[in-house]
Amino acid sequence: MIFSFERQYKADNPWNKYVAGASWEYFAGMGFPDLIQSITKVDDLTVKFKLKQAEAPFIANLGMDFASIMSKEYADKLAADGKMELLNQQPLGTGPFTFVAYQTDAAIRYKANPDYWAGKEKIDDLVFAITTDAAIRARS
Repeated sequence: MIFSFERQYKADNPWNKYVAGASWEYFAGMGFPDLIQSITKVDDLTVKFKLKQAEAPFIANLGMDFASIMSKEYADKLAADGKMELLNQQPLGTGPFTFVAYQTDAAIRYKANPDYWAGKEKIDDLVFAITTDAAIRARS
């Protein structure tokens, strides 16, 4: 978890420039750079956020997409292989579905994760079709 946040708010983090897009727009827009003082590991299952001020919506904001937790171990492997640019293009899946493939401007494919903590989903294959033409999306 610490890795996922430090890559967004520490400019000297080697992963800071590997962002899906041009900047950490939502992280910055939610005021996280000015809010987070530090993040520390308490134990293997707990991290502690120290904030510069009280912030009532902070916990709710952690549920937004920009706060997704990424695997540091996977990032380290990509770095060792010289393929850091793949972190956002070939992500790992630990939720109910795992990533299979991404076809630019066409589709994102997932498979049910048999190791998901709540059990395997009833749907084996999940496909998000991408429609780039706004006029066609409006008709659907």
